[in-house]
Amino acid sequence: MVKPVPSVMNAFLILRHLARTNKPTGVNELARNLALNPSSCFNLVKTLVHEAMVEFDPLTKKYSLGSGFSELAMHAGGGRNITAIAAPLMNTLADTFNITAGLWRVDAGERMRLISSSESQAAARISMTIGQRLPLLAGANGRAFLMADNITETDIKTAYAEIRWQEDLPIKTYMKQVIQSKRQGFAIDNGSLFKGVTSLSVPIVNLDGETSFCLSTTLFTAQFSDELLAKLSPQLIAAGHSISVKYFGERIASC
Repeated sequence: MVKPVPSVMNAFLILRHLARTNKPTGVNELARNLALNPSSCFNLVKTLVHEAMVEFDPLTKKYSLGSGFSELAMHAGGGRNITAIAAPLMNTLADTFNITAGLWRVDAGERMRLISSSESQAAARISMTIGQRLPLLAGANGRAFLMADNITETDIKTAYAEIRWQEDLPIKTYMKQVIQSKRQGFAIDNGSLFKGVTSLSVPIVNLDGETSFCLSTTLFTAQFSDELLAKLSPQLIAAGHSISVKYFGERIASC
């Protein structure tokens, strides 16, 4: 029988702990909870960070599961890969409307991470970096997240306070926009998060009705018009629903 490698076993202990607790954790707390040598634990998490299995937040000095871990998980379970499912729909949106489509994953640690994007072939277009993160409630994605998820008012206020809006946006106005988003089926940020940039977003929900991903479209505000909105929004809603059904399955409405 092959003897397990202790360092590999400890690395999996760390990953399972971060997955189970679903909250950012400091290295000393990890070492204490898992009964690991602090120095060895530090070296392990730094290695996991290097391989994108764990991510490090320099502001809080804490660790959470990284994009590499989720990318491996996406390829498991019958070959369902949400980026592959979303790609043709995102390409169609990008090419049809000369915009940039983005697929964002809800991460632990109150963030959304870009895991896939599709750009149009326009000479002037918006480019986004895979792996970039935004605060959970920021922009159109944040409003879309709140369309499906129930969060306490206190948690919303706490998360909202951390967002740096480039245009002043009172929280009362923001919450009114969330209500409007629920009514119309999509969320919009018209230059509040980034001046000169307009984004639309829809939630991609799992079978429990929780938002796991968001699908966004981003364009220059100068491109935006009521006519474009009327054409783009239903196609964005349809694309988000299609991705949700293909990846998670069809939700059965309760009687």
